[in-house]
Amino acid sequence: MATDATQPTPATRTELDSPFDSTFLKKLEYLYIISKKLFRERVKGERRAAARGTSVEFRDYRSYSRGDDFRYIDWNIFRRMEKLLIKLYEEEQEHNITLIVDTSRSMDFGSPSKVLYAKQVAAALAYIGLANHDRVSLATFTDRVTNVLPIVRGKGQIWNVFRFLELPSPEDDRRTAIADVCREIALKSRRSGIVILLSDFFDSRPDAIEDALKQFLHRKYDVYALHVVDRDEEEPPMRGEINLIDAETGELREVSVDAHTLTKYREAFASYCGEIESFCRSRGIVYLRANTSKIFDDLVLRVFREGGFLD
Repeated sequence: MATDATQPTPATRTELDSPFDSTFLKKLEYLYIISKKLFRERVKGERRAAARGTSVEFRDYRSYSRGDDFRYIDWNIFRRMEKLLIKLYEEEQEHNITLIVDTSRSMDFGSPSKVLYAKQVAAALAYIGLANHDRVSLATFTDRVTNVLPIVRGKGQIWNVFRFLELPSPEDDRRTAIADVCREIALKSRRSGIVILLSDFFDSRPDAIEDALKQFLHRKYDVYALHVVDRDEEEPPMRGEINLIDAETGELREVSVDAHTLTKYREAFASYCGEIESFCRSRGIVYLRANTSKIFDDLVLRVFREGGFLD
């Protein structure tokens, strides 16, 4: 819910003009290095060692993509067939990673805005996936899928990811229809893999979030739900007579806010988040609360620590 001048105003569009500069790219490279370290630690003590042993064995080939490490090119095949093929090993199995970012009007709230925060996280996860030779695709949505970046592969494709995430959100109806969107994306996907949904999970349908996540579970995806929230949504800084405006519908409501009202609101908000988290935990979905007051680096590393993103 956006409000009148008594609350922080939604972020302006200029905030999204150039969020992916050279400093940001250096941060992504740092996160990639840390993620590989975390991955190696998991490999030593968890299921990969139990399932395959600690040896690294050749598994298959795939075509070379810009940004791939030259060390993995099979030069013997190149000399015979003039084809650049990358050798894949058992511990380097590719993933199909789909990142889905909510760009509805409610995501414009906050400073930094929730949508900017979500896009930065998506960019970081895409970069790490591409650097790990995974296939990565992205989509943005409101009440429909608004933009799609088809599957890309190779570290050099991060610039296409940046350009995609810098595309402006449509200025027409930007309500949320998360279940319909996830159903469409899941039905169009040719193969399962990892899907990461970044959203504030505000939807007018009571069962929309569960319905949305079930679309991917039915198709055997590993599902990550990253719940983007602003600090002022958890602890609203308001008191007195307030005009509340629904960010997506424009509906106006006059309310009187006192200590009791704020307590009830906090309880309702915590309950709402708890219900989503409980559903996710019960279905094996990785759920992480992403507060925009915390640097996005922390959230990205939590994805690796708690979800085993590169397993």
